[in-house]
Amino acid sequence: MTETQTKKQILEKLAQYEANTPTVSLVKNENNRPRVFYHGTLTQFENFYPLSHFGTKTAAKEAMIFQAERFDDQFSEEDLIDKNEEYQAHCKEKLQKNGRLIPVALNVSHPAEIIDIYEHNMLNYRQVVLNVLERESYSMLLLQAQPFLRTFAIAGLFLNYKMPVVPPVYDMIFKDPFRIPDEQVIAELQSETLYQPLKGTSNMGENCRHLAFQRMIRFFERRGIDGFKYINQWEDKGHYSYIIFRPEQVIQLNKELPQHLKKRQCTALSDYEKQALDRYMNRSLSEAENRQRLNFQKDILQYIPKSKVLKNRELLELTLQYFPHRRL
Repeated sequence: MTETQTKKQILEKLAQYEANTPTVSLVKNENNRPRVFYHGTLTQFENFYPLSHFGTKTAAKEAMIFQAERFDDQFSEEDLIDKNEEYQAHCKEKLQKNGRLIPVALNVSHPAEIIDIYEHNMLNYRQVVLNVLERESYSMLLLQAQPFLRTFAIAGLFLNYKMPVVPPVYDMIFKDPFRIPDEQVIAELQSETLYQPLKGTSNMGENCRHLAFQRMIRFFERRGIDGFKYINQWEDKGHYSYIIFRPEQVIQLNKELPQHLKKRQCTALSDYEKQALDRYMNRSLSEAENRQRLNFQKDILQYIPKSKVLKNRELLELTLQYFPHRRL
C-alpha cells in the first residue's frame, strides 16, 4: 500500500471518527477534510506537553534536523557553526537512531492567529498576552472597522505604544508564580491536569514556569481560544503550524483512536488566580518591558503584507518609522 493510499484511509477514518464523536472538532484543510499534522522529535514520550507544536511533514523534518544539530553537549560552539564532517556524521546518526515523525490530528476549533515568535519561550508569550490585553482595552468599534487586524499581535500596534497600563492579570500570569511559596506553586499545578509538578528544590524554577504557562492557557480559554496557529517563518516557511493548549487535543494517528475525548472548558478564575489578582494592581510598563514590547511590535511589521500597510495611515506611519527603506 502506498503512502498516498494510507493517508487517504487515515483521512476517511478521521472523518468518520469526528462524525461519531460530538466532542471532537478537527482542524480541516481547504477541502474541509481532516488535516494530518506531524511532530518531529528525538526524544521518547507517550503524551504531548501543553504548547507543543505541529506542522507539515516537511516542517516536522526540518525541526527534527534542527534539534539534532543544535542540542548536543559533546561538541563545541565552533563545531556547531562550522558543521565539520565529524559533527555532521554525529547529527545524522542521532537522526537515524532517535528521530521520530509522529502523525496527529488536532482537536482545535477556535485557534488565535499569532506571528511566528521563533523562540516560544515565556518572554515572547508575555508579549502576545500583553498585546491581547491592550486590544481588549481599545475601542472595539475601531477594531471591527479594521478587517486586517487578524492577529492579536497586530491589534496591539494601534494602541498607546509609549507607556501602556498593564492590567493586574498580566502580573498574575507572569510574575506571581515566581513570588509565591513553593508549596502554593505545587498545589495550584496539582489542581489542573496540564503539568505534573516536578520534585526537588532544583526543579522549582521549572514548576514556576509551568504555572505561568498554565495560567496563560486558562487566560486564553476564558476568551474561547483553544490553541494558536501561525505562518511558519523557519520550518517549511509559509505554511501554517499549530500550538495546542492541552495534551488531550492531540490524536496520535500511530495509536488507536481514543474512545472518549473531552475538551476542557475553562470559564472562571480559580481560587488561586483570584487570590493572586488581589495582590496586584494596574501599573505602567517599566522601561525594559516597554522596550521589549516595542521590539516585538517592530518584528510584527515585517510580516504584514504591503497591501495591508497601504490601507491604514497609522500602520503606514509605523512601518516607515521602523523600516524607512522598505519598498511600499
